Amino acid sequence: MEAVLRKRRQKKIMKLKPTPRRLRPAAAARYLHIGESTLNSFRTSGGGPRFIKLAGRIFYDVHDLDAWIEANKFTSTADYATT
Repeated sequence: MEAVLRKRRQKKIMKLKPTPRRLRPAAAARYLHIGESTLNSFRTSGGGPRFIKLAGRIFYDVHDLDAWIEANKFTSTADYATT
């Protein structure tokens, strides 16, 4: 029984794909757990993660998304009110 479970775990691990380095807006929004329209709004009004525009297409670098998440971490609501 344990051998069967081990094989199932190995199959699941092998199926996981690494996150691409650059994401299109829909994938970036899923990565951030926000709506794509929210991400688009951030891009036009400011305050969102850095983005790249190449040949008329928008991309988000995963490192920039992670940095934006880190910059928006707070320890309390009082910290949030001061920004």
